[in-house]
Amino acid sequence: MNSARRRLLQVGGLGLTGLTLPTLLRAEETKLPALASGGEKRPRAKSCILLYMDGGPSHIDLFDLKPAAPAEIRGPYQPIATSIPGISVCEHLPRLARQMHCVLQIRSVRHEETVHDPAVYQMLTGYKHISSAGGLKVEETDHPHLGSALALADHSRAAMPKFIHTPDKMKMESRVLPGQSAGILPASFDPFSVEVTPDGRIVKPNFARLADETPERLAARMQLLRDFNYQPETFGAFG
Repeated sequence: MNSARRRLLQVGGLGLTGLTLPTLLRAEETKLPALASGGEKRPRAKSCILLYMDGGPSHIDLFDLKPAAPAEIRGPYQPIATSIPGISVCEHLPRLARQMHCVLQIRSVRHEETVHDPAVYQMLTGYKHISSAGGLKVEETDHPHLGSALALADHSRAAMPKFIHTPDKMKMESRVLPGQSAGILPASFDPFSVEVTPDGRIVKPNFARLADETPERLAARMQLLRDFNYQPETFGAFG
């Protein structure tokens, strides 16, 4: 991915993180002197893990316990100090508390949906669904999951799938919730699913070649693809 495309992705994703372009530029300006003087190089992320806990614990049980709020509002657990002064977490997260200096909390990601279906869709795609009702189904007109969109933008070659989903797709009443697929993008940008059993055992994907996919047939298909992609430099051969 070249620098211009990477920059476009950074600016385009500001709305999801609650940042603004001026804020990002000011933050980068503070790093420029160190970079110019040969100081510490800016690290680059090689991968991203999104933990989307559908039906997971509430924020008042993890990071926002509201200890000073009335009993009917605050969480049932007590806050503990972390490695960052002024920031506390739940008493049941002691290891995270010791590593809080490696964590960036973003509290501006939110939605106004009251039903799971459109809420999941908006959080995973970055777009509000046309309907705020329940009973939504996967449609070909859906916006792509963020992982699918990033896989589309990343043109680098990779031996492994760029977008992996595990352990299973989120469902309600046997319906797969929209927002978890490539949507309007080609199916090749759908997430590669890795199954995990209820007892936490990873089911290894089957990467074996199909019985009828002989080396000769694969070579012929690759040659066909090259023929389709061939672009002659001149059209003199056509008169």
